[in-house]
Amino acid sequence: MLIADTHVHLYPCYDLNAALGNAFNSLSLLAPEPGKAGKEGGAHLAICLTERQDCHFFRQLRAGSVKLAGDLYTVEPCAEDNVVAIRNWEGRRLFVFAGRQIVTSEKLEVLSLTYDADILDGGLIRPVIDRVLAGGGVPVLPWSPGKWFGKRGSIIGDLITSVYPDNFLIGDSALRPIGWGEPGLFLYGLEKGFKIIAGTDPLPFAGDENSIGKYGITCNSAFDAAKPLSEMRRLLKDPAIPVSRVGRRNCPWIAFRRFMANRNSSKKFP
Repeated sequence: MLIADTHVHLYPCYDLNAALGNAFNSLSLLAPEPGKAGKEGGAHLAICLTERQDCHFFRQLRAGSVKLAGDLYTVEPCAEDNVVAIRNWEGRRLFVFAGRQIVTSEKLEVLSLTYDADILDGGLIRPVIDRVLAGGGVPVLPWSPGKWFGKRGSIIGDLITSVYPDNFLIGDSALRPIGWGEPGLFLYGLEKGFKIIAGTDPLPFAGDENSIGKYGITCNSAFDAAKPLSEMRRLLKDPAIPVSRVGRRNCPWIAFRRFMANRNSSKKFP
């Protein structure tokens, strides 16, 4: 079994050790047996990074230039690119997958999961999706408040209509408040065979690292930890392998508070 937060940012304003602690703890609580999660015989834990152009945490982690509390976490390299494992003091393991967030010319976002793509912001959405696919990554169109209506919503609808479900996934977010019904484009995507995955989408202000791991996906398919990158891509891309959204989205008050905190801190970290 795999439990993953598939939309994670790690910003310079975060307490990195707290961010990792939240990932371990919150994801473990979503497992059927929390005490075994991340350990031998338990559910595998993972976060999928979706870094902006100005953030390079994964590259720094692979290069050994990120400072972690040595008595709390150790980095274990993996044989495959675009993934590392972090082991905590309890012996639990968390897979950290590389990934990018690209803002298109239509002012929509494309997530490049499991692929540290050098794709500049500002390109058309269809070629951006094709670039991610060509690199072996998993493109995701993430829900975002205000961006899935009107003209931009029509663009997403046209994509769902015109391409096969293995071209991209649809991403739900903890920022979609509880009580906000399933978006029509989600229902349309499901009807057309598209997978919906989920993540927390932490915002760039100090303290929002506490949200990591509270909303994500679970997959009951077998997961070979010896080749985590190949396995993650297989589980996400294969339309025949079901995934379920687990955890909890924000209540309206928490979602509003996060948006306002991000707005008030934008001058410090845009």
